[in-house]
Amino acid sequence: MVNSVLKDALLSAGVKPIKSSKNKAQNPSKSKELKFNKRRVFVHDAQKLTKQGFLVGLDTQKNKGFDNAEQARSSETFKKLKQDFPELIFKVIKVSIDENYWIFGSEKVQAKAKRNKENKPKKQKNVITKTPPKKILKPKQASVKKNKNSYPLIQQPQMKTVKQKVTPKGNAVHNNTKLVPNSLLTEKAKNVTVTLIEGTPPYSPPLNATRDDHIIIGFDLGTAGTKVVFRVHNKNIAYAIPFYKSGENSYILPSCIFQTNDTFSLTKGDIKLQGFKLNLIKNGSKAGRATNYMVAFMALVLRKALDYFFSEYRDLYGESNIDWELNFGIPVESMQDKKIVRLFQKIAIAGCQLGLSRSNITLSRITEYLKLADQDINCVMKGSHSQFEQLGADMVGVSPEVTAQIKGFIQSRRWDKKKNRMLLIDVGGSTVDASYFVITGTDTEPQYNVYSACVLTKGALVLHQQRISWLREILKRANINDIDIFNYLDNVEELDTWLSKLPESVHDYISSVDFTIEPDMDTFFKNSLGAELSKRVVNEGRKKSGINQDFKDIPLFFCGGASDLNLYKNYAATVNNNNSYAVNFVNQKLSIPSNFIADGLNKNDFHRLSVAFGLAHDIDELTSIVLPKDISYVIPEIQNRKTVEFVDKDMC
Repeated sequence: MVNSVLKDALLSAGVKPIKSSKNKAQNPSKSKELKFNKRRVFVHDAQKLTKQGFLVGLDTQKNKGFDNAEQARSSETFKKLKQDFPELIFKVIKVSIDENYWIFGSEKVQAKAKRNKENKPKKQKNVITKTPPKKILKPKQASVKKNKNSYPLIQQPQMKTVKQKVTPKGNAVHNNTKLVPNSLLTEKAKNVTVTLIEGTPPYSPPLNATRDDHIIIGFDLGTAGTKVVFRVHNKNIAYAIPFYKSGENSYILPSCIFQTNDTFSLTKGDIKLQGFKLNLIKNGSKAGRATNYMVAFMALVLRKALDYFFSEYRDLYGESNIDWELNFGIPVESMQDKKIVRLFQKIAIAGCQLGLSRSNITLSRITEYLKLADQDINCVMKGSHSQFEQLGADMVGVSPEVTAQIKGFIQSRRWDKKKNRMLLIDVGGSTVDASYFVITGTDTEPQYNVYSACVLTKGALVLHQQRISWLREILKRANINDIDIFNYLDNVEELDTWLSKLPESVHDYISSVDFTIEPDMDTFFKNSLGAELSKRVVNEGRKKSGINQDFKDIPLFFCGGASDLNLYKNYAATVNNNNSYAVNFVNQKLSIPSNFIADGLNKNDFHRLSVAFGLAHDIDELTSIVLPKDISYVIPEIQNRKTVEFVDKDMC
């Protein structure tokens, strides 16, 4: 029987319970079961009570909740319920079926616990009882957890028996089994060291300039690799800056720096520092010395880029008075946090000023320039001029990477205004950055409406390192003690960005071994990635577009160094091949713009430099953007909803 206090509280909130007949089943179109912390509650056009509790929304009769938790807590309904019914407990919860917030009322847990205690029989005193010996329980073997949609967690794949772990072709596993490393990886590990371009004279502005030029620097500091492009704005010519004399990745510099005592270097040192951008994205001002390391890295890279540009193109721009501008790219998800945006702008200004100064890069100098950069931002925000002659707060901007990456495409002849909805997935070394957006406006002044975006730490190097860890574990559990093979795994683990293409499968790392594990490491990784992309980008974008809107033939751009790896690019095929999804993607490629100069760059690799190219444009062309937090949901009828729940065939 329903608690009368719960019923009175619901009636007080202005909701009438449904009068249902015992002989008639509840109309399924007018009810939907929801779950909250394993409680079952029901929402109807009018509200039905249960022993567990009830839900009250902004308009409960129409199944509409509150837009956010704060709105629910500050509502008159919430205040009145708490005041009138102190014997009940009220919470604001987020209901997954409509992503809205509801007031949940129920009996207090403490009261229930007290009743249970009262009903419990008391122990008799002075009675001697024999306590049975404790059973020694064997620790349970950890198993791979699955959620309701059967997405295995990726962290550490578990194997049931040694037999299932490693089975060499035609043989059982023995300690003397000869394991053969992948020859491609072995060769890559030997040739990991390449030579930076050195010996270029340091750049210095001309004393008697004969002409004026406006150069915009596109600075794409990725979590694993950095790319830089100089674009002469008044001539509309863009130049990619190489960092190495030769090699397939000569335009990509690893995003790491070396420290020895109080000095920094791009090539050698006692301590290797990396991952500072990802640290700053996640932790902001609490990222510790990551701020200092990023300033030092930017300063050294800017010097290297300036020296190369004016050494290579001295005849064209050596006598020019340059008006400098720089754009720094960050994920669109980070653009929603003003503190993060300001932090990256401060870092970029400090890095530019320290780079231009040509002074020694020490921690004390970094701290000094960070303070000056902060002061400069405040001056410009108040309407004053920058205190710096070049690359101050008025000429250093922070722009979303997604608008930069697609910039070249919407300027090309391939751009079709009718196909203005797009999904862009950038697979980097550390992260996968994905966005769903709609382009409106004009050709000259486009507006980017980003409906959903996310940054996942599932880049190619993360995949590579998790594969290595997985291989070590299963070899260890199979009692294989081949020193050579473990040394091989150690050597290939730190390949950084020099590995242009990973092996397609974890099975390819040790070619003489057949791993009969279903699902294997790659399957865990792939399905975890697919589930996140579907939930946080595709489905989120559809909710804001109107879930019933036709999501057919959506252009999909796969970019980044590992975007050609089947594990990543097969995401589109998996979604397209499932007829139950109301979604279909069409793969697109970014082609090299006619005004882009990058000697030796393969035409199929432009996408790796596309962000830097886009950032080398006027900031006003990149920051006309509506962020996900500013776009409201469009909630249609519950029964018409279809969402993409990514389950690959390998999961079955």
